[in-house]
Amino acid sequence: MVRPVKGVTTGNGYTFAKYEEGGWDQIPIFALVGQGLIVNPVFEKGGDGKQHPVPDSVESLTLEIYIKVVGADKVKLPADYKLPKFDDVAQIKFVSPTAYINPYGDYYFRASGVELA
Repeated sequence: MVRPVKGVTTGNGYTFAKYEEGGWDQIPIFALVGQGLIVNPVFEKGGDGKQHPVPDSVESLTLEIYIKVVGADKVKLPADYKLPKFDDVAQIKFVSPTAYINPYGDYYFRASGVELA
């Protein structure tokens, strides 16, 4: 998660407009593929009222990235996504990117995929 550029609207879910307004399509992004894709499990409320991961479930996948000038971050990808073959720290671009800005001004990214830039 990274801090937004001043004047960018926060809240209201993930949108391409927030991604574009933040200028993220102009900043080099690199894939950190050493760990591969990280599985984010589905969570369900248990009998104790707390959220617990469902065994062997996949809600989404996460790829760690490095954004020039900002540092390490991550992008959420679809559960069935297959990562293309490329070298660790290869420059990439997001396919159908969207961004969300929380009330504290932190960015979160989603995409339908990644490809070499």
